[in-house]
Amino acid sequence: MFAPSLGIDVTPHTLRHTCASRLAQSGVPMAIIKAWLGHRSIRMTDRYAHLNDSNLIEARDVLNHFNDK
Repeated sequence: MFAPSLGIDVTPHTLRHTCASRLAQSGVPMAIIKAWLGHRSIRMTDRYAHLNDSNLIEARDVLNHFNDK
């Protein structure tokens, strides 16, 4: 599927990749994303689901919270 007016190539693979990434970035557990995509292994799900910098900052803040106690 090609969207010539937008100049982008949209395929089922890119849609699955975007879905997994957005779920991961929203905090959905990887086991749920794995089930949603129908993967047999969490390693495959890891290839699809990418976190952004804000997710890494949130993780750092959670750990820092324990250091403050």
